[in-house]
Parts: sequence; structure tokens; C-alpha cells
Amino acid sequence: MTVGVIKSILSKLTSGWSDRIDPFLATAILTTWVALVPRLVPYRLSDRGIFISVGARLLAGDRLYSGVYDNKEPLFYYFVAGQLELGRWSEVAAEAALIAIVASAAFLMVAKLASRWTAVATSFIAVPIILTGEFYLPGYTELPGIALVLVAIAASAYERPALAGLCIGLLVFTKLIFVPIALLGVSCFYRRFSDLISLALGASISTALIVAVLFMRRELSPFVQTITLNIAYSQGDLIGSKNGLGSLATHLKLTGGWSLLAEIVPMLLAIILGLIALAWKLGRNKTQLAIAAAGIQTFVGSIAVLSITGLWQQHRQILYIPAIIAVLGMTSLLDVSAKIAKLRTLGLIFLIGFLMAGTLALKEYIKSILRFRESYAALNELSPEARRLLAIASSGTYARIGRNDDLGHAVGLGNWKLACPRFHQYPFEPTAVFNEVFECASMTPTLIISAGISPVPGRPSWNEYVAKVDQLAESYSCDVSSGLRICMRGPKN
Repeated sequence: MTVGVIKSILSKLTSGWSDRIDPFLATAILTTWVALVPRLVPYRLSDRGIFISVGARLLAGDRLYSGVYDNKEPLFYYFVAGQLELGRWSEVAAEAALIAIVASAAFLMVAKLASRWTAVATSFIAVPIILTGEFYLPGYTELPGIALVLVAIAASAYERPALAGLCIGLLVFTKLIFVPIALLGVSCFYRRFSDLISLALGASISTALIVAVLFMRRELSPFVQTITLNIAYSQGDLIGSKNGLGSLATHLKLTGGWSLLAEIVPMLLAIILGLIALAWKLGRNKTQLAIAAAGIQTFVGSIAVLSITGLWQQHRQILYIPAIIAVLGMTSLLDVSAKIAKLRTLGLIFLIGFLMAGTLALKEYIKSILRFRESYAALNELSPEARRLLAIASSGTYARIGRNDDLGHAVGLGNWKLACPRFHQYPFEPTAVFNEVFECASMTPTLIISAGISPVPGRPSWNEYVAKVDQLAESYSCDVSSGLRICMRGPKN
């Protein structure tokens, strides 16, 4: 079934194409992708450094959630571990591959609505621009989730419910909160009970396979516990334990507040234009009706998910799903424009992509280009924490006490054993987490204490934890440099 979809993509891309190559379109696509490459380089800051460390510990033999801990889904960490195993270059290649998958899924859908020229231009220019917009962070969990959602919807457009179900099953273990969006999207294409059975069967197969893997690796029960912790985290200290409408409003505020309107307005405009295009072609294209419905439903669903779970601005990438579908819905109008003036339509497609990408997207593209060399070179460097630890010994047992200022510390430490699964802590976490980490670290012969372990105003539990860590460090022999402490159990120098 998957092979058939791939053949369909290739045939649609190549059928008669050699006779119809548009040099301007080819140049526009090439320019777009070349310009976007610097944007795809993950940088070892904040959460990405944590993801890299988890992947490195998995390669070292640790079990997810029990041997090394972070709260994302397992397939994402396996994906990161695979990138590290292949080589750092694959981190960029993985992002490019995911964007190409989304663009191909979009092309398959647009090919049912408009000409090949419009389908290619929209899918391989506007879609990549949207995906790498203002809130895109390379190497994070959102892009793999978006890819699975769009493939599921494209499979549904081609009446492949089992394939759509397989994607949704994988999505459970890749980006769980995107599952409702995928279900809303694919539901617009099915009316027969047999299709729903096939959809459920596909989801059951992929779910069962991943559950079996997690069970054999003894990661299933910890993963279920992590889901429970994530629910508590999304409704906890960061939103002030508010309930009802207050909780919904706080989630939206944390993810952008009123600035969300700058992203929502162009999306709504695209949905309206898609409905106009639908009315214009009423009764002639059922796929366009389904895509228009999918755009509306995924938009409403994305806002709902943000209002329940959103905490950080990068979570707004969920809106890229309805944004892409909304753009696909208006391709009939772009097709009319292309018949009149293709160059002008190309410019319009670029403009649509940038409008959907966010108001500060252009700034992010420029920043990425300017720091491309530095960012790519950093992928091949050990973190300061790893270098300092390896300078002391080539192996041993260690614990890391630090915030999300991890720069991928575990890379290069395969011969070291991580004693405490929670190698990063946040000031807003429960006191029980601090106590657990402290108790474990106090029995560990080697400590990495990051520079981020410092008091934070208004966080008494965290500040007490910091004070206890400082006191603990006095019983070690610590090498201090740039605020980073590498501490060994033994007499002080």
C-alpha cells in the first residue's frame, strides 16, 4: 500500500514533465530549498541538547524513562538516536527529509485539485516556507508529528485508510497531542463503515508493534507513567493551577496571547478563499470539499489543543497543519491565476508562504543564514561538559545537576554510566523531583553541576534545592570553570 502511494507520487511528478519543465518554477524551488537549508541546522541549545543527550544515552544502552529521562514520546528519541548513529550530518538531512515528506503529501492532495504546475509550486515552495516559519525549532518534536499527520490525511484523500491508520498509530508514540488533529483531518474523507474499520485496523497494527518493542525494552510502563506526568505538567505550576476558562486563557497566553492573531488571521483568510474556490467548483470535486472541511476541523482542533496543552511558543507549530491544508484548499484559485500570469502567481505563492510562516519568519531565516557555518560546525563538537569530564577520566559513574542548558553533554560519554535518569531539572518542577535527584546525586562519585544551577526569584522550592546542591558540592573536589563545576568524590585540593 505504501509502495503504491510512492509510485503515485513519482508518476505524478514525472508524467510528461520532461516536456513541460518551467525554468522559472525550477529556479524558484531550488532557490527556496537552498535558502532554507541553514534554517534546518539544529543547535545545541535548550531542549534540543536534552534530546541529543537522551539519544546518546540510548546508544550507550540506557532504557528510556527509567535509565535516562525526558518526557517526550519514544519514537522521537529513537529517531534522534538514529541520527547520532549515522553521523551529525544526518540531523540536517532528517529535517530536510521530513519537510520533503510533508511537501510530497501536500502535492498528492493538490494534484487532485489543480494543475501539476500549481501543485508543484504550492507544495514545494509555500509548504516548506510555512514549516520553517517563525516558531519552527529544528530538531524538535513538532515536525515529525506534522509529517505523520499530513501523510495520514494524504492517504485518506487517496482512499488508503489502512495506511492512514498506520500513521496515526505511529503518531501516538511520536507526538501524542497531534493524534486528535490527525483524526479530525482524516475523518473528512470517510463515509463508509468499512473505511473506518480499515483505519482502526491500521492504527492497531502499528500501535501493537510499537507496544511490543516498548514492552521488550521494559519502557512501556514508564512511558504510560510519563503520559500521566505530562498531563499534570500541562495543568500544573506554569498555569497557576487555574481551572475552566482561566486555564484555557492562560495556555493561549503562554503560547503567544494576542500575537496568535497575526498567525490566525491569514489562516482564516486562506480558509475563506478555499471555501470560495469550493463554491465556484461546487459538485465537481469531492476531494476539495473534504480538504476544505479538513482545514476547518484541524484549525478548530489545533486551537483547542493549544488551549488545553500549550505552554511554549514553539507549540504553535501545530497551527502549521491547518495552515498548509488551508493553502491547499485555495489552489483552484491559484490555478486560475497561473493560467493568466505564472510569474505573478509564483510571487503570490511565496507571499502566501511567508504570511502563514509568521510575522518574524524572515528575521529567523536571515539569522540562520548568518550563523550557518557556526551552527553546522557545532554539530561535530563535544559539549564543554563532556570535554571537561573526559579530561578527568575516560569512564566512571556520574550524575548531572542542571537546567535545560544541556548542550548534548552525553555525546562522547558512552563509557560513562549515568547514575540518575533525570539529568535536567526546571525551577517549576515539584519538590519531589528535586528530592529524588538530590538523593540520587549525593550517592554518585562524579557530578556535573551546570552554571544554570542558581537561585530564581519566586521559586522557594528550587532555591532550597540550589542551596542543598551547593552544600553537597562542598563535600566533593570540584573543578570550577565558567560557572560549570565538575566534582569528584574525595578530598578537596
